[in-house]
Amino acid sequence: MSFYGQRFLRYREDVVYVRPLLNNQKTALIFYLAYAGLLCFISLWSPVKQVVSGRFNPNQIELKKDFKDLSNLEHSFELLWKEALNRQGWDGEHYLLSSESKLEECMLGKGVVKWISASSNISLPNNMTEKDLIELINEWEDINRSLELDSAKIQWGYQKKQLWVKLANGLTLKAPGGAKTIPIHEITLIINSGAALNHKWPGVIPRLPPEIRPPGKVEIPKVVPASKPRVALIIDDVGSVRKAADAMLNVPARLTWSVLPFTPYAQEYIQAAKERGFEVMLHLPMEPLDRSNNPGPGLIKGEWNEEKIIAQLEVNLDQVPGAAGLNNHMGSAGTADERLMDVVFEYVKNKNLYFIDSMTTERSFGETVARRHQLKFNKRDIFIDNLADIDSKKSALRQLIKVTLKKGAAIGIGHVRDGTAEAIVEMLPEFDKAGIEIVPVSELVR
Repeated sequence: MSFYGQRFLRYREDVVYVRPLLNNQKTALIFYLAYAGLLCFISLWSPVKQVVSGRFNPNQIELKKDFKDLSNLEHSFELLWKEALNRQGWDGEHYLLSSESKLEECMLGKGVVKWISASSNISLPNNMTEKDLIELINEWEDINRSLELDSAKIQWGYQKKQLWVKLANGLTLKAPGGAKTIPIHEITLIINSGAALNHKWPGVIPRLPPEIRPPGKVEIPKVVPASKPRVALIIDDVGSVRKAADAMLNVPARLTWSVLPFTPYAQEYIQAAKERGFEVMLHLPMEPLDRSNNPGPGLIKGEWNEEKIIAQLEVNLDQVPGAAGLNNHMGSAGTADERLMDVVFEYVKNKNLYFIDSMTTERSFGETVARRHQLKFNKRDIFIDNLADIDSKKSALRQLIKVTLKKGAAIGIGHVRDGTAEAIVEMLPEFDKAGIEIVPVSELVR
């Protein structure tokens, strides 16, 4: 064979022959090409939502709104929350007491939604101020808006000498048949009572900045001649200690002493108060929200029937002979029980006594039920010694002066605690300078 013939044969051996496609293979190829095109179209068309923006968006975290696995949402919130704490100068890991998270799922429309819900407890530093706390809550609100979360709950309270603030958020999902809100993260902030915050019910309440309203017509109030402003200073827990009570006997003002029943020094100080010209009332133990806090003997319980409640009231009043009225000791659960307050106030009305609501809860039915029974009634304006140092007590008394001048009359409640008597004595010249008269609380009931 010639050289060229051999070369031709080698080329023939290298040729690859392609067989024609069968009909079923053509159909499959067309189907897969169409499916791939559909996937490309969906990926380009599906809207992508930036879940964080501005200063809250360092990493441009993204979340597809129609994606039903929402587990990344809680993680995004947690990252931004840690950044918010760091901006305040607090290391989130250092102050974290406990945390818990769990994967949850639910049916929504025709599909299943999966997400992570979490909770955490954070102990914040004692030196934080009211402004710090408000700024932190505002940061939390900003994060919620950025992630399109609902600020489902802001609650606060005062328990076991600590302020707690509970913040909870959630995500509202819409589907055929209605919307559903799923919980994302609940945060409990805990601050020791030594924090430099304003004390009101139920302990320390952060006051948010006032709402800014558009300018409008301002009505000038009519000038009405007012009588001399008056204030009542109630001293709670009398009968439980000696030293602070002895100091209170030296206060040159008409105080009102509220005496706890069944306490070791009750009778001694009731007699001393009468000799000193102080008004005496019963400090009535009532149930707190936290049942681990024991109000002591003489407790009135909401679960009791009417006969048992009245029997305990009579025994307690026998412990404080000559009591002109009552105020509640603890009682954030008791005063929020309308049936219990009805029974107590009917009895107090029949005895021709008055009742002062210590306002340990904003949910109190005191004012409503007192109006129903036409009972002599009033409520506390300022606690004057929630903080131990004398400067804080004097600051609270100055706040009481402002409230008194604004309202014409006000009620402050202190306790037989070290430094309270001294703070009152040092502040008496300021009450005199403001033209405020200190009177027994019975003169301020209506």
